[in-house]
Parts: sequence; C-alpha cells; structure tokens
Amino acid sequence: MKGKAYLVGAGPGDPELLTLKALKILQSADVVLHDDLISAEILALAPRTAFIQNVGKRCGQKRITQDEINSQLVSLASSGLQVVRLKGGDPFIFGRGGEEIEALRQHGIGFEIVPGVTAALGAAAGIRLPRRHSGDLHAGSRLRGHGSPPVRCRDEGKHSMRAHLARDLASSAGLSHNRGGIALGSSASRTHTPCRRRSDRARPLRFAKT
Repeated sequence: MKGKAYLVGAGPGDPELLTLKALKILQSADVVLHDDLISAEILALAPRTAFIQNVGKRCGQKRITQDEINSQLVSLASSGLQVVRLKGGDPFIFGRGGEEIEALRQHGIGFEIVPGVTAALGAAAGIRLPRRHSGDLHAGSRLRGHGSPPVRCRDEGKHSMRAHLARDLASSAGLSHNRGGIALGSSASRTHTPCRRRSDRARPLRFAKT
C-alpha cells in the first residue's frame, strides 16, 4: 500500500467540532504526529494500533525540531504508512504546514490537507459572538501572539491597518508571551473598541445560558 501524509485540522479542541473527513482519516491512521494542544479525547479517536507521538511546541519548549518533523513525515509515509499530522485549529493558520508540504513535495510524497475550525472562530462561537454584522465589518485581522513582539498599529491614514484592527481583531496567543502584547495606535485607542477574551480554546465549548 502506498503511504500518504494528511495535514489535518483538529479544531479548537472539542471532538464534536472535528469535520467528518478529519474523523474518518484519523480513524484510519497508522501514525499520528500531533500538536501539544490536541486533547486526549481527540487522540482517543485514533486506532489502538496507531503509533501516536507528540511533536508539539509549547511555551518555547520544543520536543522536536521542525526539520525533524518534516523528516518523520517523509520517512513514515515513504514506508507505506498513512500518516496524520494533527494540528490544532486549521493546519495553515499560524502553523508550519507550508514547510511540511514543501518537504513532502520535494520527496514526491502524496499528501492531503483537511481544514479545521480555527481557534478564533471556535472561541467566538463559544461566547456567542458573531464575527461579522452585516454592514458593520469590512475587514478582519488575525495575530499570532505567542513569542511575537507587541503589535503596534500606527496612524497611516483612514485605510491603515490600525483602522481595521479597531473593528475586528483576533489574537491566537500564548498567554505567557502576550501580556499587553497588542497596542493600538493613538486614534484607535481613543475609540470604544469592545474586547472579549477566552483562554480555554483547547477545551470543549460550553454555551452559557441566556
């Protein structure tokens, strides 16, 4: 049997938010290389015979380098195994999916991308916050907070990034690296910009009673 690699988005953590395709592929995996934030409930959906390895990076601590992950994907798929690279949220939102598919392409390994529900969308749904109201929002921005310097948005005219950030901003952040990490420009900071924070994106969503 010819091996293949799958870059699969596991969503924000709730197993019920996995796509049907993600579930199907996970249940037929020979190997699962997963991010650190993947929940035990999701990993339990893999076959008992599957080899499961945590290759995640969290709070700056790396169990394995990205080059080693790339090599494992190539080596395991080359040996005829069905390899699932299981990533939190969506495989291409702030992940290293691009580097992984480049390594697979260079070695002629077949691969497939399975999108997932992003943490920003999952968290917004969890607090019943619409990402867009008709006629209100024209642009949105997503920031990677973990390990990044503070984001400062300078006044550069009415079409600047600052203007968009003031309307819709989502930050996927490592809390230990993101204290005060988002600083809006002077004009934006004077506006009344609502803000909500959800720090348990890796857990099943629980909807509050209204």
